Amino acid sequence: MKKYIIFFVFTLLCAFDIDEFDKGLDAIRAGEYNVAYDIFYKGCEQNDELSCEELGIMYINGEVSTSEDNTVNEKNKNKKGLEFLLKSCKLGYLNACGDIVSLKNSIDEISDELYEYASNMYDELALEFTQNIDENTSKIDIDN
Repeated sequence: MKKYIIFFVFTLLCAFDIDEFDKGLDAIRAGEYNVAYDIFYKGCEQNDELSCEELGIMYINGEVSTSEDNTVNEKNKNKKGLEFLLKSCKLGYLNACGDIVSLKNSIDEISDELYEYASNMYDELALEFTQNIDENTSKIDIDN
């Protein structure tokens, strides 16, 4: 039992807080991209799929400057953004997979292989999502 409690406390301490994610979104709305970058980078490092997706979108939208990432430039911003979108997709985030698929015709860096992977993951995750909804709604008793 002691091991479970330690694991639970450790998980809570390491987990990325949804309030932090919301602060990142607020920072983007306010044009404070450096604040948003720090929040989403930290979240993505902790494998928060929402943070990875937002970070990827920030790169693609040109909202990450050299003050946040000294390796970013106009030539590689899409590639870096796609790396974060792919991480989010691999973590199982349906929207990130969909982002990659929908960007296929507007970003040259999306290879056919990446497109196929994201498309297949999207289909797989969408099916899983639909099955979960069907399963949960079948348990609802509408007569009561």
